[in-house]
Formats: sequence, structure tokens, C-alpha cells
Amino acid sequence: MANTYLVDVDLAQLRAQRSRVENRSLTDEDVRSWLLNYGFYPRMDGLYLADDAVLRLLEPSAIIAARKVGHLLH
Repeated sequence: MANTYLVDVDLAQLRAQRSRVENRSLTDEDVRSWLLNYGFYPRMDGLYLADDAVLRLLEPSAIIAARKVGHLLH
């Protein structure tokens, strides 16, 4: 079973990184959709829940903080 993390994502940094990868300008909504598509679960406080394998998709500079919280029940 994968570990689950509570993640504070730097959306501006991730937007810049994803814009370079996709060779186009992305909006915050584009970045949020990307996060959802890859398994990041948004919370009401602006943080995300993500399994460790999913968390590895982000470059370290796009992570403000990540704290292990246990396991997600799917």
C-alpha cells in the first residue's frame, strides 16, 4: 500500500515548469487539471493529498512542503 502525503504545491512554479514542458503558456486552471489527472486530490484548504508514486511526478522546486499522513483508502 502506498504512503499518502499532504502536499503544499507551488502552483506558480509548477505552471512555469509545465509550460516549458508543453511549450505553451498554461493557466492556474490548466495546472490544477493536470494535478487532478495525475492523482493529486485537492482539499478545501488548498493543499493536495497524493500517494508517494504520484508525488514523484513533481520536481522538488514545485513542492513547498509535504508531510506523510498515512494511506488513502481507494
